[in-house]
Amino acid sequence: MTSLPLETISTAAELSPDRLAELTSRFVSVPTVNGQNSVRDLAEVIATELETSGFETSLVGSDARPSLGARWRGEPVVLLNGHTDTVPVDDAPEWRFDPFSGVI
Repeated sequence: MTSLPLETISTAAELSPDRLAELTSRFVSVPTVNGQNSVRDLAEVIATELETSGFETSLVGSDARPSLGARWRGEPVVLLNGHTDTVPVDDAPEWRFDPFSGVI
């Protein structure tokens, strides 16, 4: 297993504040409201992003609510568990921008 020094990871272009903001904006702009939207589109966007960084990915489970698995060069190192759905927006008219627009 190859490990990278923390300095290398923290200065990687893929982790720059601008890059992370751009990714977050893209992810937020994919609608995943629980009970209204599938999370598959967002899982596919994240999978594509991971693949371009060298990860092997797979979607498993149901079509509408798949889980995304990713491995860095075939070596399991860290397991992250989270969810990609959101709750409905009850006060959308009060927002300055559409809450799913990704506007920063």
